[in-house]
Amino acid sequence: GGYAMARNTARSTVANSSIRNILSEISMALFDEVTEDYLKEAAAFFEYKCPYTGEDIEYEIKNNIMTNLEMDHIMPISKDHIGLNVKGNTVYVRKKANTSKSDVAYDKFLIEYGKKNKIPESETEARINKIKAFQKHHNYDHELICLIIKN
Repeated sequence: GGYAMARNTARSTVANSSIRNILSEISMALFDEVTEDYLKEAAAFFEYKCPYTGEDIEYEIKNNIMTNLEMDHIMPISKDHIGLNVKGNTVYVRKKANTSKSDVAYDKFLIEYGKKNKIPESETEARINKIKAFQKHHNYDHELICLIIKN
């Protein structure tokens, strides 16, 4: 049992790594590169608040203090989520939020995060809608990308 499980886990890790590489290749081939300027514009779109926690990140962004910030893929780059490393799917977020989000889709994460931190549902919904607006602003149509890649 242990050997077969370890072998399957290793196989799935390799498969996911291959898929991440393929998705990265697609990102670079078809889309504009994610740059520092873009990430700062993205922060401005979210009014210098972490898209997940709502915490203020303006001082850190404007003074280039990145110790508590990380770039995150709103839809993870994985075979389950087929996120791409492109504009509209990458944002600066609080490091601790990114760590707890891991490879969960943003909406599922925000709903769980909201419940855990007793955030009003209306606020969670507003954050989800803001992310959807952000993706639309950058013409990032996740459902379409999934359809194309799956076919």
